[in-house]
Amino acid sequence: MDRIIVDNWNSKVKKNDTVYIVGDCFLVNKKTDYYLSQLEGKKVLVLGNHDDLRDYSVNAKERFEIITPYLAINIDIYAITLCHYPMLEWKFSRSKSKSNYLTHGHIHNRILPEYTTLFTKDNTLNAGVDINGFCPVTLEEFVANNRTFKQKALKILSSI
Repeated sequence: MDRIIVDNWNSKVKKNDTVYIVGDCFLVNKKTDYYLSQLEGKKVLVLGNHDDLRDYSVNAKERFEIITPYLAINIDIYAITLCHYPMLEWKFSRSKSKSNYLTHGHIHNRILPEYTTLFTKDNTLNAGVDINGFCPVTLEEFVANNRTFKQKALKILSSI
């Protein structure tokens, strides 16, 4: 699986591209540094619950441009908040603009009743590799993948 993820990554990411990883990059893998060294592009890590840098032999300063628990960025017209943990409110969550997003991880592809509110919000985006083809995606692909996942999730939850 690790080899496939590296190959998928490098098929889409070029040297000067920036990829935002929204947590759980390490997940008890002794070869994390080995795999990170093979990934193209600039990497930004928003820390997740499995990203304790003290427990891994990762040269973090060499592998990541930024390491942070939370990040707010602007890309073109979009204001994007990145946090590993899904939140119901963030700086722009009440904005009427369709160009404000919360990008989160943590839930992977789990469909649980307690996530229903997340699945009904168009401006929350699950960054889990499980729903994004196990590779980095563009913002347009990201939004489309989340739309598909949320529709499936809400259908499943409505049948419970």
